[in-house]
Amino acid sequence: MSISTMQQLEAFAFWRRQLLAAPMGRQLWGLDKTVEAKLMNQAPLYALNGQKVDFYVEAPLCGQPQVDLSAQYFAEAFAEDNPLQGLKVEQEGDFFHFYAKALATSKRELLRHSNLYLEADITDESEPKVASFINLSGDFVEVLLPSVLAYRGRLKQLPPVRTLLEKVHEWCEPWHFGFMESREIRPLRLVLILKQGLKDLERVLERIAAPTIPKERRELLEQIEELRIFKFMLDVDMLEDGSLGDTVGVELIPQDAIYPATQQQLVQSEDFARLCELLQGAHVADQRMKSLPNTIMAAPISADTYIYSRISHFKLRWQAGEAMPAKVYLQMRPVKRQSCINEDWGYKKVFLNEEGNEHE
Repeated sequence: MSISTMQQLEAFAFWRRQLLAAPMGRQLWGLDKTVEAKLMNQAPLYALNGQKVDFYVEAPLCGQPQVDLSAQYFAEAFAEDNPLQGLKVEQEGDFFHFYAKALATSKRELLRHSNLYLEADITDESEPKVASFINLSGDFVEVLLPSVLAYRGRLKQLPPVRTLLEKVHEWCEPWHFGFMESREIRPLRLVLILKQGLKDLERVLERIAAPTIPKERRELLEQIEELRIFKFMLDVDMLEDGSLGDTVGVELIPQDAIYPATQQQLVQSEDFARLCELLQGAHVADQRMKSLPNTIMAAPISADTYIYSRISHFKLRWQAGEAMPAKVYLQMRPVKRQSCINEDWGYKKVFLNEEGNEHE
C-alpha cells in the first residue's frame, strides 16, 4: 500500500509536533517563527506521492539551535522520470533521474537499494541551501563516477578523487558522494566507510593530507569506540581545485540498535550514559542529550498510517583543528499498517515485539 503526498506531510507534521512537545524538545528542535516556517515549507518539496520517503532532521547538541531537513529516496523512484519536476528542487531531481538511469543500465536490481538524498541547510539568513547525495560504492564507483562528475560539471575533480580513493582503499571505501552546489565554495563531500573502525583513521587522514584531529579529540573517539555500539564513517570535503577543505567529520552509526525498540534499550543503557558523559565532558554536547530518548518512537498517526522515528547517527566535527558542536540525525519513515508486518521490508521488528504486540 502506497503513502500519498498528504499522508507523508501529515506524518512529518505529527513527528515535528512530537519532537517539540518532548521534554527539552524545544531546546534541541525549537526555532523562531521565521525559520520554523522555512522548515515546514521545505517538507512539501520532498514528498513523493506513492513512493517511499524518509525524512531526516539534524541539530547541534550544543550552541546555537539549528534544524536542517533532509529526505531519503530509493533510486527506483527516479528511474522513469523526475517526480520533483516543477518544484524548486527539480534540478536535483533531474540529477537523480540521470543517476538512476545510469545505475539501471549497469545493474537494475540496485535501484531498490541505492539511496538518494536531498539535504537543506535552513537558517534565517537566506533561502534553504540544498545539497544532493548519492549512494555510490563498490565496483560502481569506477563505472559511474566519471559520468556523474561530468553531469555536475566537475570532471576536473575526477583525477584527484581517484587518487584519494586509491590511497585509502586498504582502510576505507566510498559510500556517499555529496554535491554542495549552493554553498559558496561548492565542495564535493566524500563519505567513506572505515573498514576497521578508528584503527586506521589517523593513517587515512595522513595519507590524503586531510586536516588532523587534535590528540585529545582522537582520545575522545577512542573512548567512544570502546563502548562497541557504533561503526564509523569519515567525511571530507574536496574543493573545486582538488584540495581538501578544512573540515573533517566522523559519523557514529549505531551498530546493532537500529530499530526503535532496540534503540529504546540502548538509550537507557550504561553505554549511552557514558556516551553522554564523554560528549558533554568534551564540550561538544550539553543537556540536550537528555531529550534524545523521547525522539525514538513507533506510533500510529491514523487508522492505517504509522511512523517510526529513530536516531540515524551522530557526527563529531572539526574545522581547522577546532571542535564544533556534535550533531544528531533523526530519521522518520511513514508506512502503511499492512507494510508494518512485512518481514521483507524489515518493519516487523519496528512495530511488533516478540509476542506480536504493538510497541507504544
